[in-house]
Order: sequence, then C-alpha cells, then structure tokens
Amino acid sequence: MSLRIFPAAERRTVTWKNGGGITKEIAADPPGASLSDFDWRVSQADVHRDGAFSRFPGIDRITIVLEGTLTLEIDGKSPVVLSPGSPPFHYPGGYGAIGEQPARDLNVMTRRGRFSAQARRIASATALPRPSRAETLLLFATRPLEIEYGGGVVHLLAGDAAIVDGPEEDVPLALSGADVDCYLIVLQKLA
Repeated sequence: MSLRIFPAAERRTVTWKNGGGITKEIAADPPGASLSDFDWRVSQADVHRDGAFSRFPGIDRITIVLEGTLTLEIDGKSPVVLSPGSPPFHYPGGYGAIGEQPARDLNVMTRRGRFSAQARRIASATALPRPSRAETLLLFATRPLEIEYGGGVVHLLAGDAAIVDGPEEDVPLALSGADVDCYLIVLQKLA
C-alpha cells in the first residue's frame, strides 16, 4: 500500500473556455490523461459566474461544494441548491447542467463502466478502510489534517490531497487530531 501527497500549491490553474471559472486538477488516472481519455479525475473548481457546465457523455459526476452556494439545474429538472453542508451530489456528466452563484467545489468524474466513485465527509478522528486491489482512496483536506500511516504521521494543509492505493496490507491508516474535516473519495475499478 502506498500514500502519495498532492499539494494544493503545486496545482496548475486552467481557465474555463466560457470564462466563468477556473479548474485545478488534483489527480487523474491514468496520470497525465486528457479530458477525453481519463478513467477517473478529481479536481477543484471556482465558479465565478452563472453558466453552462461542460458535458461529459459516458461520465458520472459527483459535485461537493466547499465554499459558497451553487445552484445546479440539470436538463430542466428542479434546481438543486448545494452548500458546504450538503451531501455529495451525483449526476450523469452527459446531461446539460447550469451552475449559478459563485462557489468553490470539488468534482469527481469517473468513466462509466470502468470506475465508480463514492464520496463522504469525515469530521472526526477515525480509522480508515484499507483499499482493496481494485480501489483507490483519495482524501481531500478542508483544514489541516493528520494521517497516521504505517507508524508515522503525514501532515496535509487545507486543500491538499492524499491518495492511498496498492495491494491491501496490514498497515495502520487513520485520521487523527481534534479538528478533522475532509472528504474521503473511494474510486472503485470495475470488472
């Protein structure tokens, strides 16, 4: 099992084609994949103004609002209002989506049939599951975070991410500290 750190300070900023926001890729598989050939991709975005989201046919999406309020209108359905306390919101990436109001969000995209994803917020010290051979765990810190890993402690700053993957081993893995707040994203490879 391995643990890799993805510091927020090292992310490249990409301005949206419509000028309505920016995206910073956190990680993708395979590494270096483009928007047309990734199996999964996790990114952080700042929505600066109202506008249409890019369509990604064959992709499943999860949006998690970190700051502000984001109203999503997906193919004419009732608007969904997301804020930092909202649960992760799942929807097909091929649908037309319009985002309204300034917000910062975390986006998880998986190629349907190859990977699936689940996301949940963790707000207390806890042991973490060890990933199976078909899983990758991604932790996104919303505040400074301590990860106990293999007898040592790894420190993340707010906005940093860590990926844990590889063969399941008997290596301790836990979140520690009194002020834990992060998102755990489990990326599952499908048959």
